[in-house]
Amino acid sequence: MKKTTINANMKKPSFRLVGCGYFPDYQLGGIPLKEKNILYLISVGTKKFENKWVERLINFAKEIKPKKVIIVVADSLQRFNIEIEENLSEIDAFEESKNRGKKWIEDYKSKFSALGKEQEDYEFITWEKLKENEEYQKYFNEITLWNESNNFKQLLLDSVKAYISRFDRKKNESRAIEQSNKFLNEECAVIRVLAKEPNTIGIFYPGAPLEIFNYIIDYANKSRQLDPFFYTELHPTKIKNNRNLKDKLNLTEPSLFFKGRRLSSNFDGSKNECCLSSLKSGF
Repeated sequence: MKKTTINANMKKPSFRLVGCGYFPDYQLGGIPLKEKNILYLISVGTKKFENKWVERLINFAKEIKPKKVIIVVADSLQRFNIEIEENLSEIDAFEESKNRGKKWIEDYKSKFSALGKEQEDYEFITWEKLKENEEYQKYFNEITLWNESNNFKQLLLDSVKAYISRFDRKKNESRAIEQSNKFLNEECAVIRVLAKEPNTIGIFYPGAPLEIFNYIIDYANKSRQLDPFFYTELHPTKIKNNRNLKDKLNLTEPSLFFKGRRLSSNFDGSKNECCLSSLKSGF
């Protein structure tokens, strides 16, 4: 068996996007990420947006170097979950969700400073601020009307069931379906607000898109004149299990980077597969 020769000065393995251009010029749909803003959608209160997961988000942004990172803090959206999970009134759940969002920003704001200057290189925006957009109510009203369509209603119901399956809500399933329906209707309207900004290329999120999001994004893309809006699912990468190699490289944790799993836009199916791998590093 051949022994792997390790250079003591060897850098940690670098993980790059495959199928989306070459490092550092990543692209989605032929559009360089360096020329566009990207969105991090933060589900406040879930473990994928705490501690090491936040570090992964920051590292990924440092790797791909987009024009700007917009951190969308989905705080008040969580009121629908808080209301049912913690048995709070609608008003109390709303206030609690905003307080948790404020605390999340306070806890992680300094870490995002690694991306550069606030407002110029990165920006925080809360859920209620997005709902103040002049187009939000129009989009929400349209989606409410779509709920009367049998096809859309079924698509929404399927997405609701997929969403609540992520939680233990069997004790009050009918109430969970009702709250999740409200949750997804509101989220769909905000996604349309986000998708109308031509300088933004899409959402980057560590979770698979629900089918309703695919529908909403494809619909929103009909109004984008220059290039499509994407949803990119992110998965953390790991170093291969080679103890000697890890010791030599002083790696005690999985590499804190992401790989893009797939994109939901149907604009260019041949380019809708993204993953990360090491670049000819022998790992």
